[in-house]
Amino acid sequence: MEIIEILKYTLPSVVALVGVYLLVAKFLEEERGRMQALQKHQISKENQKTTLPLRLQAYERLTLFMERAHPNSLLNRVREPGMNVAAFREALNLAIRSEYEYNLSQQIFVSPEVWKLTTQIKDQMINLIHQLADKLPAEAPAVELAKAIFNYTIEVEEGQFPTEVGLRYLKEEVRAIL
Repeated sequence: MEIIEILKYTLPSVVALVGVYLLVAKFLEEERGRMQALQKHQISKENQKTTLPLRLQAYERLTLFMERAHPNSLLNRVREPGMNVAAFREALNLAIRSEYEYNLSQQIFVSPEVWKLTTQIKDQMINLIHQLADKLPAEAPAVELAKAIFNYTIEVEEGQFPTEVGLRYLKEEVRAIL
């Protein structure tokens, strides 16, 4: 009988103690989850402070690549007196490839789509130079190839030249980041 009396008083206390224990354990688990989420958010915020300037610099460098690969910039920068079409063609290709290779590391900081577009623009510019140079005698003066490239850029609808399309895409993506 005494055992039953003792159980009457202790059993509800044990049940209440187990209930409180479970509530406190659940509360502590939720708090731990919130603290981890807060830490992740703070780390992400700190990483963004570090990586955002690097990403913007990468977009800036790829913008410069596209500007330098455009014929308006490329032709005058590369052509030297006395060059023929064959030498000019190689010099143009080398200039584009060098600019591209100089910026290879930027692919880490930009989206895969931007990097793919950058590679496509490089290839399109090189192919354009080859196609136009193939229509001219290799020993013709370099100015003939320069004229052919310049005329081609005039024929392309405004804003549709590969480097112009690339620049527009870069600007859109940077706006989305900011």
